[in-house]
Amino acid sequence: FQIEPAEGDKEAAELVISSFPGGGGGVDANLKRWIGEFSSEGRKVKLWQGTSLQGKYYFCDLTGTYNKRVGPPIAGKTTPVPGSRALEIILVIPEKNVYFLKLTGPEKTVTAAEQDFWKSIGANPDKAEPYELK
Repeated sequence: FQIEPAEGDKEAAELVISSFPGGGGGVDANLKRWIGEFSSEGRKVKLWQGTSLQGKYYFCDLTGTYNKRVGPPIAGKTTPVPGSRALEIILVIPEKNVYFLKLTGPEKTVTAAEQDFWKSIGANPDKAEPYELK
């Protein structure tokens, strides 16, 4: 899905929603993969966990230079995009599945969509607790 650019941004943000049987490799593995998509230099990472109306969630907030994929993922090609932000959720819905929601784009555009992103899973950021990778 495309999120229209906020005033002053030239590019839209992208929202990708996916699901994988068995949890797609686990919470920490996916969080580490998402963190690795941003250049380590200047990268800021915040991790939370909590319970939403739909189930347990893990929330990742990244800012810095996003290494945006170019072409097919198997090629491994990226282009650096400074001034980016990503909001990413792993949502575990009991007896159903694990869903991955990833909103990535210009920092201003992603920030403008942040409250709606939290609301999309029925979560309250004020009730979230810090999460640490194992």
